[in-house]
Amino acid sequence: MSAPIHRFEINLADTDRSRYEQIELRLARHPSETERYLVTRALAFCVLHEPDLQMTAGICHGDEPAIELRDSTGLRTHWIDVGRPSAAHVQRGLRDSRRVSLVTTREPAEVVRVLESADVRLLDRLEVIGLEERFVADLAERLDRRNLWSVTITGGRLYVEADASVVEGALDRLALAES
Repeated sequence: MSAPIHRFEINLADTDRSRYEQIELRLARHPSETERYLVTRALAFCVLHEPDLQMTAGICHGDEPAIELRDSTGLRTHWIDVGRPSAAHVQRGLRDSRRVSLVTTREPAEVVRVLESADVRLLDRLEVIGLEERFVADLAERLDRRNLWSVTITGGRLYVEADASVVEGALDRLALAES
């Protein structure tokens, strides 16, 4: 069974971080991957976008993050995962990278409680970014093979124009180094 390819042409305006980019993504949707998970991967790429950010084989290689950033020597500097990875998977990221971000539709504080109860170490390197579940579901309903999105991030809100309508949701960031 071949994985369907979804193409995203994204006009990103992240006013919170003063980043304005044109992004093109081609994402293969693994047979076990839901449309919501695919949308969350695309949104994570936008929310955490910086030069040289790369999608990985992710779901096809369970021990890898969904998205990563490597420095010029090939060392992974940012491990980015989406959804609901296991505590062991998050712990591997925290061991292998200086910075780890998790983009999820769960409440960020709940994610941290689960990781703390599983005795995950190095949580001061973790940032949890919560997206509203309904927001992700609305975008998943509009998902096509070719997606033209205008993504605006401002004031802790995320706005995505897709199919001539705007879908809006909160962007809840919890960086444990600050707490």
